[in-house]
Amino acid sequence: MNELCEHVDGCFRSLINPPCIHNERFAGCPFIPDNVQRMLGKDPEPPCPLFLHHHGAEEMAAVPDANLVKYFPADRTHQTWDTEAAADRQRFAELQEAYESLWDRNVWTGLRMNP
Repeated sequence: MNELCEHVDGCFRSLINPPCIHNERFAGCPFIPDNVQRMLGKDPEPPCPLFLHHHGAEEMAAVPDANLVKYFPADRTHQTWDTEAAADRQRFAELQEAYESLWDRNVWTGLRMNP
């Protein structure tokens, strides 16, 4: 998609949205069970940052604390996910960068980075 935007027409950027963003607002995660499985380590991919930011206690209750480190950064704007496996932490960071580049949105809030 980035290639289409760069080499064909920038209007393609407006077609890209995370599946949980509608009318420029978070509308709910269509993949709650998948993200919970990811947080439990039963799926090789890390959870979605938008899920972590927008979903609360009900969804997180399904995840035992032993398998998840949740914390708020100093700015206290979102929860994050951590794991003891360095490769998983690296993959999580790489996907955040890739999603922001693809969506042109803040990977935590879903807000457009360049409105």
